[in-house]
Amino acid sequence: MNLFSRGDVILVNLSNDTSNPKSEMISPAVVVSSDTLNANLDTLIVCPVIDANGISESRIGATLVPEDVIGLGKNCLVLSFQIRSIIKNRIIRRVGSLPDAYLKQVQEGVSAALELQ
Repeated sequence: MNLFSRGDVILVNLSNDTSNPKSEMISPAVVVSSDTLNANLDTLIVCPVIDANGISESRIGATLVPEDVIGLGKNCLVLSFQIRSIIKNRIIRRVGSLPDAYLKQVQEGVSAALELQ
């Protein structure tokens, strides 16, 4: 059974030191891998989500998501150029889902970062 879908917003431990609980680096991320991969692998491909820090529009490789869209309580940027593959046991919980219009922007950013267009 697939617990995560493309577009899901998750909280994940991005720390490189998983043996030390004090080293946790909890961050939101958006799942960008296909549902087929998500259902069949122990990993997900994600893009991290950071605080927008006063940025008011999307930029190349960074999709602005307003605070009310995914419920994180602040304007955020999804960083399409910082693609990561994570093991599912690093996931803390699902917090929401990115609407299709924003997910499309993120996917376009990933495609541009990898020059797939």
